Amino acid sequence: MRLADLFNDVGAVCHQAGMKFGYHNHHSEFEVFDGEQGIDLIFAHTDPQFVQMELDVFWVEKAGAIER
Repeated sequence: MRLADLFNDVGAVCHQAGMKFGYHNHHSEFEVFDGEQGIDLIFAHTDPQFVQMELDVFWVEKAGAIER
């Protein structure tokens, strides 16, 4: 949750300056916290106006989050 808040704050500052803030994942965001993956918490608590996602599927697969 603190990470999502930080992303929103940084994204708002970037937005005011005419820039975009993008977030690039790694494997650790797929850890589970109280039954939810960290990446889902980040998506649920960030403002898409301020935070853009660059999903790296290599890290998604490395984390075992892709079902085959």
